Amino acid sequence: RQRHLTIPCEMCIRDRMLGAPPIARDPLYRAAGQMPAFDLRFDRGSIVDVIGGITPTFTRPSSTKLVWNGSQFVSVAADVPALQVDPLTGRLGYLNEPSATNLALRSSEFDNAAWSSAGGFRTVTANDATSPDGAVTADRLTADGTSNPHFASQSFTLTAQAYTFTVFAKAGTNSFFQVRTFSGFGGAHANFDLATGAVGTFSATSSFIIPYANGWYRCGMVFTPLAATSGIGLYIVDSASASSGAANSLATSVLLWGAQLQTGTVAD
Repeated sequence: RQRHLTIPCEMCIRDRMLGAPPIARDPLYRAAGQMPAFDLRFDRGSIVDVIGGITPTFTRPSSTKLVWNGSQFVSVAADVPALQVDPLTGRLGYLNEPSATNLALRSSEFDNAAWSSAGGFRTVTANDATSPDGAVTADRLTADGTSNPHFASQSFTLTAQAYTFTVFAKAGTNSFFQVRTFSGFGGAHANFDLATGAVGTFSATSSFIIPYANGWYRCGMVFTPLAATSGIGLYIVDSASASSGAANSLATSVLLWGAQLQTGTVAD
């Protein structure tokens, strides 16, 4: 029998003698004539650069919460980089945290005066259920049974550009929910079915619903305001095709948590 002997190239022998990391000896990088500056192996539970042996620094002044595996919130301590599972590879990787400002005040306190009760024909029960992040901070919005629109709202001063509004909602004794801008912003609305997790009719630029654990959904819409100052309301409605700001005689409820208003067409 003939035996084949593989002789390593001079460059490979030199790399191994010098302790070059395996990625630096990859033939693809050789062919491209380029080498990575660093290689962080997050999936091994480490942020040490395997090429240079250094540990990058990361700074975040406070703790944060992120969505894990698409449906669960987890806490990350201050100055600790956030990691996330890549849905394609199943490996851990660094989660880039974009800078965004939430324009909604008291975003999980719908009993606060920031969420006006004027003309809302409803009541709010604070901290009535477990929120998506596991704390008992979700509020219950309950219609008062009169023939009126039933909502909680907040006023904003905006500019002529696209905005994205989102809020976490869960069916209480009512399955239909609506997000709506007041007429000053154009009256754009979007309906949601909290039983099936489907978007109903909408007049906003676009609308979406994202499922989370324990029956929660992140409901959102994109709109461009017509005027500078107006409001956004969260409505209890009687169907997934309710008209913008529709009245009804319901005495039912939905659960709310984590309202967010930000510039742009993507919800961070």
